[in-house]
Amino acid sequence: MMYNATMTRTQIYLPESQLRELKKIAVKKNEAVSEIIRQMLRERLDKQGEGRNSEKSTSESLIEMSNRISKKWTAKGPRDLSSNTDKYIYGEI
Repeated sequence: MMYNATMTRTQIYLPESQLRELKKIAVKKNEAVSEIIRQMLRERLDKQGEGRNSEKSTSESLIEMSNRISKKWTAKGPRDLSSNTDKYIYGEI
């Protein structure tokens, strides 16, 4: 996550059990606890129809989407696919 001028520092009180769970998730995902909290809040607000990507830039949204896709799909393609798309779609040209 890129930090920008729109971020505001805040503090919250959590039960020990919730903090333990957050730390487990953070370690598993190799992310900061604060990022896990932001992701959970973003998901919850999106479900409620509030905060629809209002704080995320287009590039942040695209990066997030590509990260989700790459975690689901493990297929590998040719290294030169982007520069030789026509070759792979239509054959030798």
